[in-house]
Formats: sequence, structure tokens, C-alpha cells
Amino acid sequence: MSSPGDMDQQSVQRTRNADSQAPVQSRKRSRIGTKECIVCTDETFKTRFPKLQHADADQQTSDVCFKCWEVQLNGQVATKGFDSIRCLQCTHSLDAEEVRKLAKGNTFVAYLDEATSSFLTTEEEFFSCISAACSSGAPFHEEKTCEEHQNALRVAVDHAELNRESAALVKKISKPCPKCGISVQKAGGCDHMTCMKCRHEFCWPCSAAYRGMIGIWARGNTAHRDDRKYRPRRLPKAPAVVRRG
Repeated sequence: MSSPGDMDQQSVQRTRNADSQAPVQSRKRSRIGTKECIVCTDETFKTRFPKLQHADADQQTSDVCFKCWEVQLNGQVATKGFDSIRCLQCTHSLDAEEVRKLAKGNTFVAYLDEATSSFLTTEEEFFSCISAACSSGAPFHEEKTCEEHQNALRVAVDHAELNRESAALVKKISKPCPKCGISVQKAGGCDHMTCMKCRHEFCWPCSAAYRGMIGIWARGNTAHRDDRKYRPRRLPKAPAVVRRG
């Protein structure tokens, strides 16, 4: 059984532990950085804000946290048409990919359902199920049972998803040749690339040309684009040489 003295020592130790953790948490918050959400006014880590709301937001700071994006987008999906979803900081209409990045899975699924329903209602041969408990429907499928038609639709959806994933992978691991536009894939090695079709030589990170009057061969690292790693001001400084007498 613990004595009163032992309990006092334990209390003091817990206080010390709490005090020692506070500076660590403060340093972590300071290192990551915080900002205030303009919707909920909560101050939270910058990592809880989207880096870029949409493609046209280059000059627009992201001042709405992910939590508020989720709440607001969920409300817009429920009350507006899928093509009327707006950015919370400007009048930009958000497309499917932008909604996917800003919203959670359930909200994005609801968005896709709304988009699908809107599209299907424009089809002349589409009829909604007459049951009040069902919101489904399908175009008329002559010479096919409903099960056969649904199976065919699932196969088509799977193929479309596979094609989408393949296109995304190609876009991620390749980029177009700056001269002829053919997709070029980097499989390793240095950043000096040569297009197999037109033999154009270019830098992989910034697409700057190697040949020509303004190319890398002629101008050196100053030919690289300003925001890339090979610009002189971004290269690491050479260590100072100490001369000994």
C-alpha cells in the first residue's frame, strides 16, 4: 500500500512529465505551422488544409480546412446539382476530380450518384423503377434479361475504371516530349533525357532543352527553369576552403 509520501512523489512526477511534454508539443506545432480556418475559425495545423483547392487557384491561399470542406460540399451535393458545386473561396465550379480530393468517400459517392442520375435522365430510353422504395433505373435492354444487362454494365464499369487507372499511371510515370509530344518514360539514370522518336534532348524535371542557343549546353544551369533544382541559386553551396599557412 502506498504511503502519503509516495503519492505526493507520484503527483509531482506526473506534473513534471506533463510540463516536459508541453514544450515538445509546442515545438511540433511551431515546426509544422498553424493557421485559422475562415469558416469554423479554428486554428489548426497547416497540413489539415488542402495545398490547392483547384487548378485555377494558383494565386489563392487555401484558408478552409478539410473538415469544413467536407461539411460544405456534403451540403452542396444534397441541395444543388452536381454541376453547381462551387469553391468556398471563389466562383470556380469544381469538377469530379477536384471534389474527390476535397471530400470524403461518402460525399464523393453521393456526388457521383447525382451526376449519374442527371446524365441518365437525358436518355430517351431510360426509365426509373416505378417502385417508391427504389431509386434505380436502366435503359431498355431488348433481348437481355435484367441480370444479363446489369452484368454487362458491371463489366463496362470495371473496364472504364481500369482504363482510368492505367491513364493515371501513365501520366504519373511519364511526360510528353517538349518537341514532338510523344509520352516519354524515365526508367532510371540521370535527368538528361533523349526522345526515342525525334531525338530531342531535354531535362526531365523542367523540360529545358540541351541544344540550341538558349539550351543547357550553351547557357549551363541558368537554362533550367527558375523553380527547378538545377538553377544556380538552388544548387548547394560549395564548402569553404580553408588555406593553411
